[in-house]
Amino acid sequence: MRAESGVYRMNDEARSILKLAFERRSRVIGLLIGVIAGIIAVFCGFGKALAFSICVLVGYGLGRIVEEEDLIRSLLSSSLLRRRR
Repeated sequence: MRAESGVYRMNDEARSILKLAFERRSRVIGLLIGVIAGIIAVFCGFGKALAFSICVLVGYGLGRIVEEEDLIRSLLSSSLLRRRR
């Protein structure tokens, strides 16, 4: 990155790396969670890292369920409205 009059401009390599990371953001997030769990395992022990990983998985699962319920609810409401007409 170069500063030109207070504005930072990215070079092509940095832009392509960010684009790749954004396209594969679930892998990047998984990598970050793995690194955090590894750090917890090293400093606090395996049990706490395992508990952290389980909490992350439960949170992820609940988030997916909520997103899918919103999708299912919107699909059901639109199909129910069509049947009543």
